Amino acid sequence: MSLFSGWGDLWDVATGSEQRRGEAADARLEELNRAKRERGEWTDSQYNEAERNRIEGSTGSTRGEVLGAAAQGAAEGLAALPGQVRETLTAGAGWTLALVPWWGWILALGAVAYYLGAFTRARNILAK
Repeated sequence: MSLFSGWGDLWDVATGSEQRRGEAADARLEELNRAKRERGEWTDSQYNEAERNRIEGSTGSTRGEVLGAAAQGAAEGLAALPGQVRETLTAGAGWTLALVPWWGWILALGAVAYYLGAFTRARNILAK
């Protein structure tokens, strides 16, 4: 298992591919429900109940919730570190962050994304 295996799931949520997959599943379920009613397998009340359950069970957009939870988890992880380690990281980051200009952080983020394969994944997703 790769060190960065969880990044793929977070990438899917961040890019919306997981959202699109959920919407497609909801649309397919709606088609199946409608087909059962049209074939006479369900009464109108059964169909209405199934549709109500489908709508209530739909997750909607989870992108903000998942990304927020990831940020919260990172903050909790830092807070859970032993005091000396946490102080070292935050003290070092305090002056280091001030030395690097904002555009340097953007370039660094782009380099990290490149090395993690984000651009290759994005190209593969867009090619589909």
